[in-house]
Amino acid sequence: MTKRTGRDLVWHQALQHAKNEESFYLDEIVQLEEVDVSKRTARDTLRTLADLGWLAKDTRHAHQWRPGPQVLNEEMGSTEHTTSDSHDAISLDSIDNATHFTEGEVYVGTVDRFSNSGDGLIEIPSGHINVGPIDVSAKGETIQFKFVGGTYGLCLSEQYTDTEYSVPGVHSEYTESSNSSE
Repeated sequence: MTKRTGRDLVWHQALQHAKNEESFYLDEIVQLEEVDVSKRTARDTLRTLADLGWLAKDTRHAHQWRPGPQVLNEEMGSTEHTTSDSHDAISLDSIDNATHFTEGEVYVGTVDRFSNSGDGLIEIPSGHINVGPIDVSAKGETIQFKFVGGTYGLCLSEQYTDTEYSVPGVHSEYTESSNSSE
């Protein structure tokens, strides 16, 4: 007998809605008795289903999920309802602490201050995200950054970085001309 994980049950419920061509909300899945996962795990699972074409959202920030092109027998990317654009950034409104970030996701936040070593800091309720040495003109400005782990983010707003830009304590995969890869 197979063991069904919580993530498997999220997949099952989401695909049931999609198969019936029904739209649904994240909370509808999470509140089901048989689904015992966090909202974050459920959201990650739904995003994976969207990346694979089984689900879709009208915009990245929409709360409603719907059947994707795989379910509707459409070509991926052929409809106006494709999943998120890679340049969409997530607001920090729902972020309480660094554990609520997803590594590799792009967020938008305001540079509140600079550390003594010149690193830009974006305040969140339980601390800050360090985006490394960026131009002081970024203070008070809203920037896009890629969360790279811990309390670090990689500034994607090129007007505030130079060619030698890197984030302290972060692996080189995120610092070697990362701005040009976005």
